[in-house]
Amino acid sequence: MIEQRFESVLDAPVADVWRRAVSVAGLKDEMRPLLRMTLPGNLQSLEDLDIQPPQMLYRSRLLLLGFIPGGVSELTMVDWQPGYRFVEQSPMTGMQSWQHTRTVVAEGDATRVIDELRYEPQVMAAITGKIVAWFFRHRHKRLRAYFSL
Repeated sequence: MIEQRFESVLDAPVADVWRRAVSVAGLKDEMRPLLRMTLPGNLQSLEDLDIQPPQMLYRSRLLLLGFIPGGVSELTMVDWQPGYRFVEQSPMTGMQSWQHTRTVVAEGDATRVIDELRYEPQVMAAITGKIVAWFFRHRHKRLRAYFSL
């Protein structure tokens, strides 16, 4: 089992950071250009869904660099606390298990974003761990860039 944690402090109110974290635009921006996940047609935000954990929200194709098939994920929410935290524990290609917790916490006028990962790759754990860490560092870099505008 691999456990990783990534944190960033953003110069924005917690409500703005949360709204961005659960929006389709925010998700796409964090991942681009490395990965694209297909989403239900007109979905704008996870908050538009009636989330009652544990619940599989949708099946998503994972596209490396936006177009290379990389597998599928069945986005499954096991904890949903709007404005504060979500925990997704999604069956995913290449993983025996995957859990991603994102928490947003106010720190004065700023917000701390914490991503905690627990996962078990099916193969090449050391390499997969480095790739996932690189990807989440990229996501946090994109978050910091967005909120520094």
